[in-house]
Amino acid sequence: MNKDQESIKKAFQLFETGKIDTFEVGTTEGLLQIHKYIFDGLYDYAGKIREKNISKGIKQSYYYEGYRKDDE
Repeated sequence: MNKDQESIKKAFQLFETGKIDTFEVGTTEGLLQIHKYIFDGLYDYAGKIREKNISKGIKQSYYYEGYRKDDE
């Protein structure tokens, strides 16, 4: 089973077992708990906030600036 298949399997288990109900709702901590559950054992950074920028060359602010311009 590859990493994608394994993470999808874990995501389904998260809901089927009810484990999702034990995580904090609407918080960064809750997102980290979900991330760790799904990706633990697959990636070293599972459940952690990355300190390295892994973007593909597009500035994150580009999207926000575009939204504001279109929204005005």
